[in-house]
Amino acid sequence: MDAFPTLGIRDATGAAIVGGVAGGAGRIDLSPEASYASAVRLSNWCVSNPAFPLSLEIRLGSEELAVTGPAFEDESDLPPCNGDGGANLEAGAWAAGP
Repeated sequence: MDAFPTLGIRDATGAAIVGGVAGGAGRIDLSPEASYASAVRLSNWCVSNPAFPLSLEIRLGSEELAVTGPAFEDESDLPPCNGDGGANLEAGAWAAGP
């Protein structure tokens, strides 16, 4: 699979709010004995009035996989708006764990 995940954020109504692009090129072979993690960075949140909670998803081709764990429950969970350009959503390469 791709070495860098492509991410997205959906609001409580299921509307796609932010889409990220893969943070780099390359492929990774997965092992069934390992778990995988990626560092995620969200910045410049300038989206007004989304329906909370927001959820993070991994996009694999035309498929979407919801990320488990805490959602963005309200505006206080999000970074500030720092100007034009809209929200930035990026992820590092997949890293195998134990």
